[in-house]
Amino acid sequence: INPKTFSQNLLQHPLKPPIEFILNIVPFKMNNTRSQTSMPSEQWCLGEPICNHEIEPKYANLKVEVLCNEFTKLSKIQWNDTLKKSQFILQQQKFGSFLELKEVIALKLYCDFDSLQCEYTKCYRPPYNQNKSRLSSFYWWNKILSSAMKKLSNSPTKFDNKRFKSVYHGVSSVMKLKNINDQIHKYYGPLSTTTDIFVARSMAGSKGMIIEIQFPDSDNRDLPSPINVSQLSAFPEEHEILCFNQSIYVKKVMLSSEFDSFKYLQDA
Repeated sequence: INPKTFSQNLLQHPLKPPIEFILNIVPFKMNNTRSQTSMPSEQWCLGEPICNHEIEPKYANLKVEVLCNEFTKLSKIQWNDTLKKSQFILQQQKFGSFLELKEVIALKLYCDFDSLQCEYTKCYRPPYNQNKSRLSSFYWWNKILSSAMKKLSNSPTKFDNKRFKSVYHGVSSVMKLKNINDQIHKYYGPLSTTTDIFVARSMAGSKGMIIEIQFPDSDNRDLPSPINVSQLSAFPEEHEILCFNQSIYVKKVMLSSEFDSFKYLQDA
């Protein structure tokens, strides 16, 4: 199979894969360091926007929200540990002096806790985003994380999307990417990617696929920018690049098996 031809065909004509390819999408995490959590779907979803001003928060603040959340929650030990690490990050000024403590905490929560991240990102994905209780249960985290990403996008130390050619997103199973190729699309909510294709391959697993993503060139500072959050993450080896309400276009799709075969030929 010609990898280039196969990838193009996958974009143009969704596959009818064998039964072992159960179509679902998972948050990007390395499966040799943390467990994977799937989100059932037949198609890779770009998500839908959230109107935060139309939502009433269920909890008083971010701390109560993640400690008492009905969908998934942190222990007090995990919260205190995250708080201490976030305070240290602020003291080191790794992200300048423009972020507040609560914004660093929001970023750390996203980077470090898979189950929390998975339940939160469902707020942007149908049919989960029709659940008003879910949207209310993640009100503060979504609001604060959105604020943090906007500040980082407009900061002098932002991760310039012209400094790298592509980022990669690992998906645990084969999914349809209908009408996404060769067009710029808005991906709503957070999207974890990596500059290291081998990390994306680890995430995808043996029956998954790797999506190569690029960003449209723009000098508009008001537009969101992908942010290098590896210094914040408890897993810096993932080289995580976090996007939020980001304009993207899919450059290429490659099955894990294709990637493995190509690497094998290179190493031979």
